[in-house]
Amino acid sequence: GADTGVVLVDCLTLWINNLMYEAERGGGTISEEDIVLKSQKVLQAARSGTRTVIFVTNEVGMGIVPEYPGSRLFRDLAGRCNQVFSREADAVVFMVSGIPMWIKGESPGKK
Repeated sequence: GADTGVVLVDCLTLWINNLMYEAERGGGTISEEDIVLKSQKVLQAARSGTRTVIFVTNEVGMGIVPEYPGSRLFRDLAGRCNQVFSREADAVVFMVSGIPMWIKGESPGKK
């Protein structure tokens, strides 16, 4: 097929899960500083091309504080990753029940 000029990355929270898993398998852990650096590298790669890149993520910090340390770390890493990506993004859209709420940038339907 033809190149649409759009790349969809789904999703950043699964990426974080995989990074945590790999770190744990190696006997280590991943920190918020690590996730910032890794996020910046991904963003740099996305900006190096001419395609539109859409990143999907989950908001996991709007509920209760998880009981277990690993779950809290996941929540904190996801939150930090989302902050880095949102800061650099041209647009941020928060989806609730299929309804887009434009947090940053302007909705394509607005004039």
